[in-house]
This record gives sequence, structure tokens and C-alpha cells, in this order.
Amino acid sequence: MCASWTGVRLGAVLAILVCLSGAPAQGSSAPAARWSAVAIGADEFICAIRSDRSLWCWGNNSYGELGDGTTADRAHPVLVSGGGFWSAVAPGLRHACGLRTDSTLWCWGDNGQGQLGVGSDDPHRTTAVRVGTATNWATVSSDDQTTCATRTDGSLWCWGDNLGEQFDDGTTEDRNAPVRVQAGTQWSSVSVGKDQVCGIPTTGAIRCWGSGFPSGLLGENSDFTRASWGGIEMGGHTCAVNNDHALWCWGANDHGQLGNGSTTDDHVLARPASTRSWATAAVGASHTCALTTGGDMWCWGFNGYGQLGDNTTEERKVPVAVNADLKWKAVAAAGERTCGLTDSGALWCWGSDIGTLIRAEPLRVGTDTGWAQVDTDEYTCAVRTDKSLWCWGSDAEERLGDGVTRIPGDGAKFKAPGRWKSVAVGGYSICGVLADVSLWCSSYTGRMYTIPAQKVGAPSTWSGVTVGGDNACGLKANATLWCWGVPPGRTQMTPVYDFTPRPVLAEFGRTWASVAASCALDTEGKVWCWADEQSKGPVDLPAATRFDAGWGTVCAVTTDHSLWCWGPNDHGQLGNGTTQASAVPVRVGTAHDWADVSVGRDHLCGIRTDTSLWCWGKGGTGLLGNSVTRDQHTPIRVRSTAGWLSVSAGSSNTCGIQRDHSLWCWGDNYGMRLGAATPVRRHIPVPALGRA
Repeated sequence: MCASWTGVRLGAVLAILVCLSGAPAQGSSAPAARWSAVAIGADEFICAIRSDRSLWCWGNNSYGELGDGTTADRAHPVLVSGGGFWSAVAPGLRHACGLRTDSTLWCWGDNGQGQLGVGSDDPHRTTAVRVGTATNWATVSSDDQTTCATRTDGSLWCWGDNLGEQFDDGTTEDRNAPVRVQAGTQWSSVSVGKDQVCGIPTTGAIRCWGSGFPSGLLGENSDFTRASWGGIEMGGHTCAVNNDHALWCWGANDHGQLGNGSTTDDHVLARPASTRSWATAAVGASHTCALTTGGDMWCWGFNGYGQLGDNTTEERKVPVAVNADLKWKAVAAAGERTCGLTDSGALWCWGSDIGTLIRAEPLRVGTDTGWAQVDTDEYTCAVRTDKSLWCWGSDAEERLGDGVTRIPGDGAKFKAPGRWKSVAVGGYSICGVLADVSLWCSSYTGRMYTIPAQKVGAPSTWSGVTVGGDNACGLKANATLWCWGVPPGRTQMTPVYDFTPRPVLAEFGRTWASVAASCALDTEGKVWCWADEQSKGPVDLPAATRFDAGWGTVCAVTTDHSLWCWGPNDHGQLGNGTTQASAVPVRVGTAHDWADVSVGRDHLCGIRTDTSLWCWGKGGTGLLGNSVTRDQHTPIRVRSTAGWLSVSAGSSNTCGIQRDHSLWCWGDNYGMRLGAATPVRRHIPVPALGRA
């Protein structure tokens, strides 16, 4: 017999349980596998149960939280080792616990605070280990480094981190094995939050304790104490559904996550601006999603990573319908992520780091083919062949000054006034050369200190510009080199920015072809750098035709089309197959067909003479454009057979222009910096049983 909601984890991460049939008999013809439960861990991992009751996890695995016997991150679901039939799973920060159908409880992953409950202080376990010998566990909940669970006799037990006195024992002592909590009460379910615990006694009135809840009974609202409650969900705030299908939320509300139309915190009860009949709710760090009894999904709150699933990154203070083309039977949330199960057993996920706001393959920006130049960092800006300048990303409108036009239907895309030759983006600063060869910059120095766009220097004719974290440099039409920005001895956190250009390397009498960060290429092919007085001068390198620099890394393509790089290498961004930094140029492979290179914060990209595009270094947010999210120490080809004209590697995304002048971007799409909405949700296929 299957009990409704038995084993549901009701806390900052949610395990969703759907009533399951018995295990298929040996040799019987089983129906096609589906997903039946899903839960999201706070540190970017997900666990889900198939309809055959096998348990699978994927994502980060630094502490063995995927339970597959390794600490290797996984982009696709892997089977939790040890087999067994599972009824519920409850991930915490970097650990997870699950109930098997025989009512035994198992945990794996990080054990730094004893959150696995196995009676030892082992730092972590990469395979599931049993919690005690009890065979009457009923529900389990995990958050951060604390785990709590109820038994079928109504007793409540907790272990792990006790800093917030969430064990209600008058101490803050951590426990590495289960201890009984509030022994005088019979419990039907429990939900763990950060330093807090809430539970529903068999009497139906919610009780909470731990940090912020010294009285034990939460709130003064009579509806709260009088009503019978079906479930409670804790995250950055708290929501609960009562047996009359009314939804109530309370706590932090800085992003409208309580859904009542305001951003005022409410520590009593606030009912979302909707009188719908609610079935269940899921709470993330600053957003909420809930299902109606009719299977519709509504979400509200913070949406910077697309976690509301409404195809925008706009904050919502009241519930908005999402994914209306599907009917849902379960929803889970944690951090900036959301997952849901459809009534057919399909699993979809959206939000940060699970393939929606992170685009690991090139995504086309619009349908136009008139793009001429692009540069990207915290914003993305591009110049079209008609000399118009377009920028997108959070706050890009402020950087462009007066006369900016918001383009209808293009989300966060803005068009600057005037006709432009080129643009450069660095950090939160934007500089551009107008068609009249005047130079304009908008900069950001210090916390919340923004300088509007203004003209740089006296009337001059400029041919190019580059922007770094603290400074910018430009080339004049007479091939002289000039820089400006935060004065020497000051830092970017100081609200001082000097827009007066000063000559650089003038004492060497060179003429300059291009500039990037604090390095420049002279017209004879020599790369010069001036990060400090000791290193100022030419680099020992054959003559170069192209180069780029930024974040301490410099790369150059020499006349024989070989590629050389130097600087930090913690992510393999030097491309020589190692992670060892080098203060002198090292060769990227043995190829003699490189045509151009672009340097990002922790990754690099280069175009070869056959116009193919290759990237290497940090892969974490899909920066390399090849569907990989792991670091690559040698170049890999971007997943596109088209030819490329140019590429710009930024701090967390990459953009390039193909030979047909179409614009493509990939990587982190926070604030719509890719210039297009990434797919709202990603379908998680059911893996074949036994798949590694």
C-alpha cells in the first residue's frame, strides 16, 4: 500500500514522491521507465528516482554527493551505487539522504558536520551508507549540513550541524548520529532550513525552532495555529499549504518571493496574491513555485537565472503562470534552480547551472546577418555594418548614456545613438569610437559608483580602444598609444577615474598597430607590455601578426601562424596540456594554422586559417561552446561547422561572428548577456538502467 506523500522532503530542497506500484517481477515485461521523484541539492546537483525505483544523481560531486563511488562531476545522471529500491531522496548542501522501500535510511556525500548520521567523523562518503539499524523511517529532510527524519512511530530525529540549536537540546553541539528531538510530540513530517527546523505534528499545527524561532510556535496568526497543514517548505523563506488548499508564505521578501505584490519582509503569514486551490509549493533561495490542484504551475520572486521558467529574467512579485503547455504533478526548487515532473513522468529543469541560463553551445542572437564586431564581458556590445551600436546585459542601458533606445521584443537589448566604428567592453565599462573618430567611455569605479558616458580627451582622431578592469587604452590615428583610468596608487574601489589620456611607451619611439589590456603590438610585430616598470619592454617572441591580453594572460599569433601564450594557467588556459603557469611564452600545440586569438578571464578562443573556431581553459559555464562544462587543457573545436570571422572571450561568456555576419553567443546568460533567451527548460531523459 502506498501512502500519499510518504517520504517527501519538505525543506530548502524538495524530494517529490509519487505513489509507485510494486517492483516488476523477474522476467516480466515492464512499462517504459519514467521519472517519479526529483530533488535539488543546494550546491548544484540533482537526484531523481526512476519509476523502477532506481536512484540517479548528476551535477557537482566534489564530496561524493552523487553517490557513485567517485568525486567526478557528472553532466548526465549516474546510478547511485549499492542498488536497492528507493522511495524518496533529500539532498542537502553537499550530501544527500534517501529512503529505501524497506524503510531503511541511507546517506552519502559530505560528512564534515556529521550530517550523514553514521556515527563517525569521516570527511565524506562516496557511496550510500546506512543510518543505524532502524527499519521504520518514514520521511527525511536535509538542508545545508543538517538532516532530520521521522519514523513511523511518530518520533523525530536529527543529526549534523546544530549551530542554530535546531536539535532543540539547549546546546549547539554537532551530532554525528541521530538524536531524538522534541520527544513529547508525535510528528507526521519535518522540513529542515538553514539553522532552522519546522515540523508538522499529528495534531496538524506547524511548529518551528532553531535560529530565529526561540518560542517554538511560529507566528501570531490564528489561521496558522488553527489550520491543519499538509506540508511545509523551507528555503530562504518558508511556505506551507493547509488542508483547505490555501498557500501561505512568510520570511524574507526582498525579491517578492512571498508573492503578495510587495518586497517587504513578513514574519507572520502572507498569502500570495492568488486565491487558487494549491496542492504543493517549492521554495528556492529567493523564489517560489507552486502547483494548483489542477496541475498548473505558478512561480514568483527572483528570476535572474530564469528559475521562474517564464522565458524572462524579470523579477515577479505576484504569481505568474509558467510552462502552461504542460500539466505538472510535482515541483522542486533550491538555490536558483527549479525542476518539475509532468503528469506523464517527464522531468524538466530550468534555472542556474542546469542547461538553461548556461548555454554550452552557440546560440544565435536574433536572425540578422549584419554584425561587424562584437566584444563581451559583464555586458555584450556589438557594432552592425550600418554603424549602429547595440548592447545588452544587466544595467547596459545606464552605461550608454542619453538617447538610448530599448528595442521592443528584444528583452534587454539597447541601441545607442550615433554611428560607431568599434566598441570595447571590460568589466562594467564600455568604450567606443564614433564614426567621427571621437572616443567615448562609460565606467564603473567602486561600489555602485557609475560614471556616465563622456568624451575622452581633447578633440582627437582615434582608431581603436581597449578596456581593462581599472584602465582603458586607445590608439590615435597617428599610431601613438595613450591610456587613462584609475590613477597610479589608487584602486578601482576608489571613486576616482581620470579621463585624461596620457602617452604610454613614448620613450621607445614606436608606432603601434593594436592594444589590449597593458600590452600592445607595434607595427614591426613586437609585443610590448608595461604591467610594471621592471617588466616594461618587448617580449622575447618572434614577430606577431595578431595578439590579445587580459586578466594577466597574453597570447600572440606569430608570422608562421603558431600560437603562443603566457600567464596564469590554473584552468589550462595556456592550452599546452598543463595547469602550470608560465611567465614566458609557451606554444599552444604544434599547429601552424592559427589566424586570430581572444583572451578571456579563464578561457581562450582562437580562429584557424580554415575559419574553424577553437576554445580551451575553463569550461564551467559552457564557455567553450562544445557542450562540455569541464576544463580543457588543449583546444577543442566549438560545435559549429560554419566559418568564423571573429571571436570575443569574456569573463563568463563567449561571442563570435560567423562568415555570414550572423552573431552567436554562449556561456552564462545571467542578465541576458547572450542577447537572446536561452531555452526556458531542459528535458532530462530517463537513463537506461546500468548506464554509467
